[in-house]
Amino acid sequence: MITVVIAEDHELVLGTIGSLLDLEDDMKVVGQESSVEGVLTLVNELQPDICLMDLDMFETGIVEKLKPYNSKIMVLTTFAKTGSFQQIINHDVRGYLLKDTPSEELTEAIRSIMNEIRIYSPNLLEENQHDTNSENVNSLISNQNSTDTSKPHNKTLGTVRSYLTTIKDKMKLPTG
Repeated sequence: MITVVIAEDHELVLGTIGSLLDLEDDMKVVGQESSVEGVLTLVNELQPDICLMDLDMFETGIVEKLKPYNSKIMVLTTFAKTGSFQQIINHDVRGYLLKDTPSEELTEAIRSIMNEIRIYSPNLLEENQHDTNSENVNSLISNQNSTDTSKPHNKTLGTVRSYLTTIKDKMKLPTG
């Protein structure tokens, strides 16, 4: 069973991600928190396999405080911010995905991270094409798998697909 603590400052997103992950047979959300102090307490007490957090939470410097607990870190963001990907790499974050990633890809990314595979959304890598360290970043990425997130022109389709999958999972009915 993969245990997860979710760190997100938006309550609606926090609850939604928690509900989605709890639908998986091999995952259990053991804690949800919207404050840095609360996340540190939960990770200390519960020792989760994965700490899934929002980019804003990541930018508070919480990752350094989480290192002694050996939880793998995965970051979600609404959009790419300049310099964020380099910080993700520098702090040994195992996954970096967009929040509009379909739920199936999010859960597969978590499983991949547990198998020591780093998962980075291709849409979040583009910001680094002009960085001076792009060779190092490209080298790291070429040795890892990335999720196949929706193309920019298909983001709406990916979001709709994610909602339909969630509804289907909750209803436990076949589609067709």
